[in-house]
Order: sequence, then structure tokens, then C-alpha cells
Amino acid sequence: MTSMSTRGRRLAWIGGLLVALAAVVLIECRSPTARAWTQRALDSLYQYVATWHDTWEVVGALATAGAVIVALAGIRHERAKTKNADDRAKVADDRLATERKAADDARATEAEVAAEREKRAQARLVIAWVSWKVDHRGLGGAEVGHWIGEYGNYSTAPVFDVEVELFQRFRHHPQHPEIAEYKADKSDEAAVLPPGASDWFDSGVKDRARKPIVYLYFRDLAGTRWRRMANGELFEINEQREPLPPEFACS
Repeated sequence: MTSMSTRGRRLAWIGGLLVALAAVVLIECRSPTARAWTQRALDSLYQYVATWHDTWEVVGALATAGAVIVALAGIRHERAKTKNADDRAKVADDRLATERKAADDARATEAEVAAEREKRAQARLVIAWVSWKVDHRGLGGAEVGHWIGEYGNYSTAPVFDVEVELFQRFRHHPQHPEIAEYKADKSDEAAVLPPGASDWFDSGVKDRARKPIVYLYFRDLAGTRWRRMANGELFEINEQREPLPPEFACS
């Protein structure tokens, strides 16, 4: 009797472990077929235990199996919590990385703007314009004069290879009367224009209603070449007076 009882206990414990293993399969396995076979094996095991072993041994085995199931469920819950925590940490890290990149980009943009401003600092102070010069007054006090081109270097350093070109309007575009057409008039040059220096030259336009336009070319102290348009816009150019591509120009 004792031998049978001991043997029964061992079988009961083995049965309990099998219950636990089957429970693991039920918890982790997602295949409906595998779950059905596992459930069938559990039903057979329950029937075997109920037939061949006494109640207390079965209760002990099932209690052990229940403890294992609870432990496995706890482990799975902790894994889920850990995964959620890791996901939240990743989201926070990604947000921090995005904020840092935005800050770095902002600093880089500010640095580029500052560098561009510094590069253009001297060129912005070199200008050219046209003025009406009165030669004398005619009958009835009417002004008689002509247009002149003027230019000056108002920076604190000299500029070089200065050339000022005047263009006079000679007609309107035949298809677009609002567009005027211009031809070269007069020009002036200076190898060096010292800081604070200015100069002027006559144009051939004596009609006050036909105001000429002016283009200015020069090289600053850093060696950068510039063209100032008639409307005042400033462009970096190469030695052939061609505008530089955007990736090389500062404007």
C-alpha cells in the first residue's frame, strides 16, 4: 500500500508538471490546432488522475500546476510591462533626438545667416546711382542739363576692379509698351576705390524724362566679385560676370 501510495504521488506530481507544461502551451501557442490537441491531452490527463489517484494527491498536483501557471502569467505580465517601458523610453529618446536635431539645424541656419551677412557686409556699402545735373536755365527758367552716373565706397576698406555702366532707354518694346529697352551709354572704371571715396561721370542723356539705369561691378577686400543691379540687388558673380549657382553664391 505504501509502495502504491508513493508511486501514486510520483505519478501525480508528474501529472501536475504535465498540466503545467500543457498550460504553457495554451498560454503561448496561437495555433488553434495546437491548442485543441493540448486541450484534449489535458482532458485525458485529468481523467487518468481522477481514476487512479486519491483526491489529496490530485489536489496537491493541481495546486502545483496552478502555482506554475500563476508564475508564468506573472512572468508574461512583467515582460509586457518591460516592453511597454522600453517602448515609452524609445519614444522619449526619439523625441529628444528630434528636438536636438531641430536645435542643431536652427544653430546651423543662424551660423549660415551670420556668415552670409558678414560676407556681404562690405559689398552692401558700395553703391551706384544716377542723378540729374543742371547745366543752366534756359528761357522761362527751364532747366537744361543731363544725367550723370555716381558711385561710392562707403565701407572701411578699399574695393577693386570697379566698373560702372550706364544704359539709356531708347524705346519701348513693340509688343509690350510697358517694357523699356535700353542700350549702353557711358561707363567709368577705377582700379581701386578707397574707403569713403566717391566719383561721378557724365552720361549722354540730356532728356530728363529718359532716366538711365546703372550697373556696378567690383571686387571686395576678400576677393569676392559682385554686381549691383539697377534696382539695388546685389549678386555674387564670377570673373566672367556670370551669377554663381545658388550653392556657391551667398545670395
